[in-house]
Amino acid sequence: MEGYKNRILQVDGPYKTKEGPGPEYETCCTFGTMIMNKDLAGVIKANELCNRAGMDTISGGAAIAFPYECYEKGIITRTDADGLELLWGNIDPALKLIEMIAERKGIGSVLSEGTRGAAAKLGRGAEELVVDVKGLDAPMHDPRGWHGMGLGYAVSTRGACHLQHMTLYVEQGMSAYPETGLETNYKGPQSEGKAEIYLISKNLGVPCNSACLGRMGVYESDWNAADPNGSECRGIRFGAVCKRCSHGWVGYL
Repeated sequence: MEGYKNRILQVDGPYKTKEGPGPEYETCCTFGTMIMNKDLAGVIKANELCNRAGMDTISGGAAIAFPYECYEKGIITRTDADGLELLWGNIDPALKLIEMIAERKGIGSVLSEGTRGAAAKLGRGAEELVVDVKGLDAPMHDPRGWHGMGLGYAVSTRGACHLQHMTLYVEQGMSAYPETGLETNYKGPQSEGKAEIYLISKNLGVPCNSACLGRMGVYESDWNAADPNGSECRGIRFGAVCKRCSHGWVGYL
């Protein structure tokens, strides 16, 4: 789709994949840095497996990185992991775990409950390793550098979601909507004024999700562009919000 064209033409070798969409930022983190894997081909393979299984790579990747740390800390053993040696830097067990989670086999059945559910079943201090809000695993945007984002994680009805609102994009200077009260030049590691920023950003983000609008296109939208019926949403004239968008309607497909 327009604005999201990251295609992999061909990957050969042990992690051979078919042509398809390549890994997004979060996927590179969950199956890369979070398990200390440096093999991009392995990340691409993990992305393909998750796509074919209909598995989210943020929560799915977190559910796989989680047992790696449990293994390191002795919370689970190789026997608990169905013979898998969950060593940092090794992508192969992660690829197997994707299939086991999708099929709910062995430890995959435990991990399919998500990190919070899996930790509750494992016990032995596993709960201390979970990074989530309201059961939703945190994405790869560190709230310590963006206090508005941290507030969004804390009070969002979805939990640690970076897409229910548009706070991160505003804080990072990627977007500004002066017609709604959102300007630019906000300081990320500062809390003052972030409640108002979050509230406005949430009132923009939720309608975008409801309308299946991709954020890359919405960045340049005219929020005052009304549809022929003059519909309004939360006091903002929503309607044809992508009229001025350089990519037109961009959906999460």
